[in-house]
Amino acid sequence: MYSTDEAYGYIDISRGQIIFTTFDVIPNIPQMYNSSDTVKLPPFEIDYGVTRQSSVTIEILTLDLPQRLVATVAAGQVRDGDIVYQDFWDGKDMDGNFVTGGAYNVRIRAQDIASQLTSRATVQMTIDVYPLRIYDVSIMPLTMDVPAGVSYQVSEPMKVVTKIYKPGTTFVGDSPYPPEATSLVKRIIGVRPARTQITEYWDGTDLTLSKVPDGNYVFKVYGSTMTEAISTIDGNYSTTLCPGGSCLADDIVTANIPVTKGGTYDLCGEFAHDAFFAPNPYTGTSGWFRIPVPMNGRVMLKMYNLAGDLVYKKDYGNRGGGDNVDGSGKCVATHTHEACWPKVNGSGNTVAPGVYFAVIRFEASEGTRDVCQTVKKILVP
Repeated sequence: MYSTDEAYGYIDISRGQIIFTTFDVIPNIPQMYNSSDTVKLPPFEIDYGVTRQSSVTIEILTLDLPQRLVATVAAGQVRDGDIVYQDFWDGKDMDGNFVTGGAYNVRIRAQDIASQLTSRATVQMTIDVYPLRIYDVSIMPLTMDVPAGVSYQVSEPMKVVTKIYKPGTTFVGDSPYPPEATSLVKRIIGVRPARTQITEYWDGTDLTLSKVPDGNYVFKVYGSTMTEAISTIDGNYSTTLCPGGSCLADDIVTANIPVTKGGTYDLCGEFAHDAFFAPNPYTGTSGWFRIPVPMNGRVMLKMYNLAGDLVYKKDYGNRGGGDNVDGSGKCVATHTHEACWPKVNGSGNTVAPGVYFAVIRFEASEGTRDVCQTVKKILVP
């Protein structure tokens, strides 16, 4: 037996608007060995969820107006509601190349799958993207016992160049001043693995394997994933393959390496401590100064009386020592750390008894280029 009635009607379905219940972009944070900085690298984890089943498209766009599409992470992927999904962007564009460092928009669009329904939702977040990094940099100074070291990490396998320049070298753009032909001391070139601690060691020698003097040497580190763009011979990048340095990593590191083979980190402090005059009180005519000269530099002496009048001065010029006193008490020119003052003024006349102040000055002509000055009080009875 069957019912003779047939019922017809309509069912209204109201599913509501599509809403993103969660949305976040999480960068990769590499392990740091030497630095406490936070470095954000690809891949970027894109977390999101929608209230109901939707077709989802994830795009990476520039901040320019109009925006330019850089990469598509997901295109029309079906996503169910109330589930948190994770997609990943590797920091590359649609051609498989790493994007230029800068800010980018991550945009997600969700829309209904059924053509009869028209609900749509969009969320967007701006992130900083610098996929090619030289980071986690630390410096170990060169001493008598330990070679200098520059430690760092690279975000991707790169050909890395470390160049060490003379103290006082500055950079105008990418070019050193004085020019590299006269300022370059050492270069280290090689392909380095990604995200592992790398240390470049320097034994304190120049390109001719001669030992360099103490000082704060300037170093520069740069690299590229395009290994053929950097010369293995001189470390320079090709202006054809890499015009204007466009192929280099986002970081170009410049800093100083202290070289202290003499075992001192406080050049001027030890200069003031070790400089002295003898005998004091000054009896006789053979008084002399011991002036420490730790490296090539200019040595000068000025003597003042209690009234502040300049009594005597002498410029010993660039040297590694000063005048000395021979066995007979005469002043002779040698290259030691001793400089005589035969108790005379600038005119060669013997000074009157009293208290005098000796201003001893040293200006390093290489190495740290430090300027050290100390004052010694001398009693002439």
